[in-house]
Amino acid sequence: MRSLQRVNGERQLFFLDSSMLKKLPAFAKTTIVPLVSGKENLPRLKGSGGEKKSILVAEKLLPVLSQTNLEIAYDRKPDYFKWIYHIDQKFQQIKVPVKSKYLLKQSFTKSPAPLLKADVKSASDYYYIPKIDVAAGFCIEGGYVQFLYFLAQRIGADVIHFPFLQYLLDKQEETIYFPLLGIEIEISESKHALGGLINLANFQYVGWLVSPGTMKPYVDTYKHHLGMQNVHHIEVEDYLV
Repeated sequence: MRSLQRVNGERQLFFLDSSMLKKLPAFAKTTIVPLVSGKENLPRLKGSGGEKKSILVAEKLLPVLSQTNLEIAYDRKPDYFKWIYHIDQKFQQIKVPVKSKYLLKQSFTKSPAPLLKADVKSASDYYYIPKIDVAAGFCIEGGYVQFLYFLAQRIGADVIHFPFLQYLLDKQEETIYFPLLGIEIEISESKHALGGLINLANFQYVGWLVSPGTMKPYVDTYKHHLGMQNVHHIEVEDYLV
């Protein structure tokens, strides 16, 4: 499991021995937290990435999403970075020599020239935290959350290797957000669109990359050769007519 995480990143894969699943307690019913619907759930329209034409695309996409009772948000930051920074904060409390502060993510280089060092005070100091143009998801509470909390306890000290479970255990969260659908809107062909594709593949269950038809070969390459099977390409031209 540790080898897979090193190679593929901090995926939410949990190592469990069969003994950890014995004598499971009775959990409550899992429920989806109800959300407002209709226009009350429709966020303000604005350009994605500073592109005003993306408003035209959003005007056609969002009314459909608003009927789903999903929680819809603009520029949503993935919860992933909240989880891993929670682990980092545990190491930041350890007193170590100055040279070791970089290893434990206590310090970072703020500027290479002139050289400027600073203490890490937030996740954004140490990580680039992307924003999903449009995110649609729902919240889960009850039995499923209780089950994950139970797993975190059964794993014991090794739970620190699983940022999501460690965060859930420490914060005693009763509700978790499920990132069902993410949408990135790109009006022109650019490398920025490929960055959006990577964000969708890693931080959303399903991703829609709305971009020019000329980007389809790029998307197909990332999808079929780099394993980003959960991202689908939609030609932006269809929404600009």
